[in-house]
Amino acid sequence: MEIKLKWIELSVVADSELIDPLVQIFDRYSKHGVVLENVGEVLEHSKYHTKVRTYLNSDSDYEIVFNQIDIGVRLLSHVGEVSKLSKRVLDEKEWHESWKKHFSILEVGKTIAIVPSWLKSKEVDRTIVVELDPGMAFGTGHHPTTRMCLEMLETIVKPDHTVLDLGCGSGILSIASAKFGAKKVVGIDNDETAVKVAMENMEINGISDSATILAGSLPNKNISKYNNNIVVANISSKVILDLSRVITEYLDPQGYLLISGFLDTNEPEIINAFKELNLRVVYRLATSDWVALCLRQV
Repeated sequence: MEIKLKWIELSVVADSELIDPLVQIFDRYSKHGVVLENVGEVLEHSKYHTKVRTYLNSDSDYEIVFNQIDIGVRLLSHVGEVSKLSKRVLDEKEWHESWKKHFSILEVGKTIAIVPSWLKSKEVDRTIVVELDPGMAFGTGHHPTTRMCLEMLETIVKPDHTVLDLGCGSGILSIASAKFGAKKVVGIDNDETAVKVAMENMEINGISDSATILAGSLPNKNISKYNNNIVVANISSKVILDLSRVITEYLDPQGYLLISGFLDTNEPEIINAFKELNLRVVYRLATSDWVALCLRQV
């Protein structure tokens, strides 16, 4: 019996400094999320190579989308090291299994473990367990930016806190915040797939009473301004800069802003943007050229 082919996997491998623009290119033309995976070290430059993957439905105009992404990748190859765009055809089963291959149990910080939902029967020696089925939404905990955000949340979240998770993806940071003890968590994402996946993960973790997932972005009339003890945004540098002023409007005057999703080359511009809004860096983490910042009003 012939298997009907439904999905196209597109991928490239690139130097760290090109990941941000590559993610923006993939995210612009694909509606099914972007997956990042560290695949090794380039000894010549002492930098990590990262694979960027996305998926296209073969029933859509994927050839047009492929050409648009390919043009972007070839343009970036003139300013940094990036492989040619690779295309692989998947059937329905392969599509569901492809992203699971690199998703294993992950321990982060001192207390938390991220456990794939299909491995939930395995014993984990951690006090906080987040069961996750990311589907095609970004956020498994394996990318450095997600891990650093989790480590920051672990040290900052208090039982009376309200947390806003901008660009929540799979819901991993929202779920972790609730399990760290936050009394209320709101996750928001402008991707329909991410919203659906995040809501399903809330159910899996039994935190639907304390956490809400919304579709959209900021500003949002359903979210109170100046009322969140923590705003976390693990998103691209461009979106952080574009929304910097709006983001601060949703932060309590004494609150913490946690931002990541960008490289150290973008850090000075981001710090300056928030400095103009009276926010200063009070804590910084960095891994493999990726940066996470904790800022407060001073």
